[in-house]
Amino acid sequence: MFKYEKAHYVIPDVIIDKHGDEFVVRIMDDLLSNIKFNHNYFNKVSSYQEKDANQYLQEKKQDYYWIIRSLNQRQQT
Repeated sequence: MFKYEKAHYVIPDVIIDKHGDEFVVRIMDDLLSNIKFNHNYFNKVSSYQEKDANQYLQEKKQDYYWIIRSLNQRQQT
């Protein structure tokens, strides 16, 4: 039996092109700008008086900021 699987392509972080005697470096960070935190939804849900849910939300908010800091650091290096 054969199974069809969609090909998974690797998107590079950096592309280096040679134009004549010069090298041009392009940073492929377009995908990184799509990460967003929905503050309105967070505020609405965290307004409920459920301690465990609020703790979970706070952890996820911290995770979001950690990811953003990590991505920014990666762009700089």
